[in-house]
Amino acid sequence: MPEFDEFGPEKILEIYKSDSKQMDLAKKYNVCFQSVSLIKTGKTWTHITGATYKRKHEKPRSTMHMS
Repeated sequence: MPEFDEFGPEKILEIYKSDSKQMDLAKKYNVCFQSVSLIKTGKTWTHITGATYKRKHEKPRSTMHMS
């Protein structure tokens, strides 16, 4: 499978902005599904996509101090 490093920023943005299903994108670019998922969710290539990853289940921090 080709590495995304070979694609360049244009292909990364194309994947990120695409409305296609992630599995279809993986097949189209001959990469694994997980790689596409990481781009789409903003976990990788953020310096190109401008995305920021936010955890779904992040617990809010307590403002109370325990003594």
